Amino acid sequence: METVNVSGLKNNPSEALRKSHRDLVVVMNRDKPDALMVATRRRSSQPRPRAG
Repeated sequence: METVNVSGLKNNPSEALRKSHRDLVVVMNRDKPDALMVATRRRSSQPRPRAG
């Protein structure tokens, strides 16, 4: 799981989006989890998880 703080998200949203394509991203607000970023689709270089 990746983490990013709110100011980092505001300053560089593209980096947070890239991270979300690799893994879940927890957005921290004052050192507490505040939001979760999940990509709607994975990059083609990532293997898809198997069902079941």
